[in-house]
Amino acid sequence: MLLFHIINSALGNDGYTFFPSNAKNAEVCGISQDSRKISPGYIFASVKGLKSDGADYIRQAAESGAVAVLTELDDGACSDIARVIPVIKVKNVRRALALIALKIYFDGIIPTDLIGITGTNGKTSVAFYTSHILNTCGISAAALGTLGGVSPAGNVNTDRTTPDAVTLCDILKGYADFGVKAVAMEVSSHALALDRTYGLHFSVGVFTNLTEDHLDFHKSMDEYLAEKKKLFLQCDTAVLNSDDSAYQSIVKDIPCKKVTYSSVTANADYYALQKEHLPTGSCFAVCHKGESHKIRLSTPGDFSVMNALAAIASCCEYGIPFEDACKAIALSPPVPGRFEYMGEVNGAAVILDYAHTPDGIKNVLSTAREFTKNKLIALFGCGGDRDRQKRSIMGAITTQMADYTVITSDNPRNENELAIVSDIISGLDPQKAVYNIIIDREAAITNAILSAKEGDTVLIMGKGHEAYQQIGSIRYPLSDRSIIINVIRKNKNGID
Repeated sequence: MLLFHIINSALGNDGYTFFPSNAKNAEVCGISQDSRKISPGYIFASVKGLKSDGADYIRQAAESGAVAVLTELDDGACSDIARVIPVIKVKNVRRALALIALKIYFDGIIPTDLIGITGTNGKTSVAFYTSHILNTCGISAAALGTLGGVSPAGNVNTDRTTPDAVTLCDILKGYADFGVKAVAMEVSSHALALDRTYGLHFSVGVFTNLTEDHLDFHKSMDEYLAEKKKLFLQCDTAVLNSDDSAYQSIVKDIPCKKVTYSSVTANADYYALQKEHLPTGSCFAVCHKGESHKIRLSTPGDFSVMNALAAIASCCEYGIPFEDACKAIALSPPVPGRFEYMGEVNGAAVILDYAHTPDGIKNVLSTAREFTKNKLIALFGCGGDRDRQKRSIMGAITTQMADYTVITSDNPRNENELAIVSDIISGLDPQKAVYNIIIDREAAITNAILSAKEGDTVLIMGKGHEAYQQIGSIRYPLSDRSIIINVIRKNKNGID
């Protein structure tokens, strides 16, 4: 595809300026914002990131065979760069990158239907359940997000909840070529703020909830919410959690069709009744337009019921009959690392969960407390280089709700692990909090499990499905699941 044709089609005649204006037409075969991925025939998108500036790598991209540079630099800088390589000046390089990627990969139109899920908690579970329902009902579907890409075409690893625009197009192209009809994808607030999903059209958009998180990036809850709302400017139908405090703000500001789901009011379009929670799952009835179906879900908790409701509603709004959606979700396996029952040690239930926000840990601790006969034992840590102000909040919530808390390391990245722990315990009541600090995560998990007795529940929080511990920029192998399984196995075999 020729450069001028791609740029005109993707950005419109007035959406860019060429330097020099008489730049030669060139055959384009790709685009990237990573200079290390530039090959002959590529456009290099010079993006100013949070840690580096693409402008510093323009010469490297040119030497690798880039046919043009996409940038927001001023005219003078563009003229200077044009002595080395043709320049395409735009107002917003991230948005231009997304639109050009869509043009290169799909000629502008994605043949796969998209269902986008945004919110602080629950995105992964809703995407997982949604794709399961669709596949069970005969529609080839994928889930894309924190668990990577999971589809009939095979699994794909991803570094982010929502990949960058080019990687996302590449994954969606692979799905489309395989015949995947629909993709249920997590759409993070970072992705919306950084225009990774700009130009995409969603058949259905889902809002799960809004609680404190990512304030190191968004600076305020208002800014955080504003980014979430962007999804609903790109979809046909919005499926909204009407129980959440942010609902009223969202519903009044979006122009698309709106439907609601709730676990507390029958005024919603989809709502749940007769909820019952056990360590191994939840039973509840789902109601919609006078029709009701009883469901047994493999994950307990009100939050699991809400995730299931969101998935059922999104599938029904997509076109799946209500009864079929309810029957399908009842067949769903557990979501990996989401309140996942792992077994018992000394008569105590051991549960693995991904909760890593104040609201997330409050929800899973509340759920565990419902069926715990004796003591509730909790383990958690806080990630480094992330929102510091939530650490003391998470510490206070956990020690108040659990009988015994083990505080440990969780992806410290570039921060000192003891400094992170110091932030966590700064909000604790020294007279009431019962806790232990064990930095080594494997030792901490072992301590939490082996301290339990019959009737207790042990809740291992924070990493869920993750199989690494990030220290600095390196991800070292570490799996809570493997550690838990090993402790349970040794206990059953009588191994010290």
